[in-house]
Amino acid sequence: MASYRQNIQIWKFGGHPAEYSDLYDLTVSGQKTASSYWFAEDEYDMDSLDQAGDRSIMLDNLDQPTREVLLVTDKVIVEKFSDISVETAYANGEGNRTVADWQRIFGDFWKKYLPTVGLEFSEDGLVVTEFFHVEEE
Repeated sequence: MASYRQNIQIWKFGGHPAEYSDLYDLTVSGQKTASSYWFAEDEYDMDSLDQAGDRSIMLDNLDQPTREVLLVTDKVIVEKFSDISVETAYANGEGNRTVADWQRIFGDFWKKYLPTVGLEFSEDGLVVTEFFHVEEE
């Protein structure tokens, strides 16, 4: 593993470990240049969100990683689920990259996942999207 790992956050994309490798491949190929998460899921306030220039590591597998990539944050935005932008949907790189498909994919996931962590899905819920680029492979 690379030497830049010290004191850098490791990203955990996807809701199921089987998805990590697919999301990793989308990221390395350049198709995925953003990741979105439910704001209330993390114990953050607006001031503690990642900032442009922050660095993080994405692994291909959390349990037994064989590949990693260094990501640099370009910007972070917060939007209502119901108001997700075309830019957010496209940059997440999943499905057909439209807003409707993004809302279906992420909505289905959060409707199942959020109750398991004591949260509730809402069309008015806040979504944080971090846009990034790959610095090293």
